[in-house]
Amino acid sequence: MFKKPFELFGWIVVGLFCFWFAGIIFTNDSCTRVYRSGWPAWYSFTFGEFVSQNWTDSESKFLLLRYKVKSTKVLQAFFQTTLYGDSIKCKL
Repeated sequence: MFKKPFELFGWIVVGLFCFWFAGIIFTNDSCTRVYRSGWPAWYSFTFGEFVSQNWTDSESKFLLLRYKVKSTKVLQAFFQTTLYGDSIKCKL
């Protein structure tokens, strides 16, 4: 079915991007769009935590959690200021 090993990975990434984009587009609330804009960072870090759970100590797990929350908040703030400017203020 897939001729190259990374072709499956590419289809998975494209499918997840379409799912994320549809989640943002098909909502009526602007704050929900802002919250969903952080999905890529949140789930990327969650995948990283899952893959590395056997090789990381508790301090590294805490740092990963901290980076996950910070990157999600930065991505949501960037999306909010880029798309809506100062017209709305969502609680991040």
